[in-house]
Amino acid sequence: MLAAAASAPVRRRLRAAGTQAEPRSRRQMICIAIQITYSYMLPMTHPASSSRSRFGFRFSLLGRRWRRTMEAELSAAGLTDATWVPLVHLNETGGGITQKELAGLVGVDGSSLVRVLDILEREGLIERRRDESDGRARLIHLTSQGERRVCLIRKELARAEEAVLCDLSDEEIARMLDCLDKIDHRMTALAAEDKAVIPHED
Repeated sequence: MLAAAASAPVRRRLRAAGTQAEPRSRRQMICIAIQITYSYMLPMTHPASSSRSRFGFRFSLLGRRWRRTMEAELSAAGLTDATWVPLVHLNETGGGITQKELAGLVGVDGSSLVRVLDILEREGLIERRRDESDGRARLIHLTSQGERRVCLIRKELARAEEAVLCDLSDEEIARMLDCLDKIDHRMTALAAEDKAVIPHED
């Protein structure tokens, strides 16, 4: 029904989605139809000058597309998403963080991360050390081999990012980063406000 109601460009994109080499379920096709149709409806719903109204949707789609692109590049170099993301976060934080903290950064639940950490530890890329302030806790650190792996990851990421960002100047990228920082700070402030108004149970 969605395909019949869609415009010609939407129908073409739906047919293309349906002819992918990987078979898709009916539910997947419905989700694709909704997303494609909405992407064409959105500009008609809001004036072209209403960039603020369109930002969230575009930003969300672009973020997912960016991650898929980076994952594909790293996968071609033999680096899977499940393993390289935790390593990069450990490098960014300097290591010495708990499994719960790392799971929050990676965006997965703790049980899923445990399996990944076991793999990384067997490969000699991380190590779990006893927390001196809490003998029951273990802190996760990169090994020297893990640091070398992160260097390889960053090299591959830089190559992929350079290809994607080649049409933007350094000044344009710096301005975007400033804007992203403002959004990040605002979201942090809103989260703190929400947490403050939640009543605590006695």
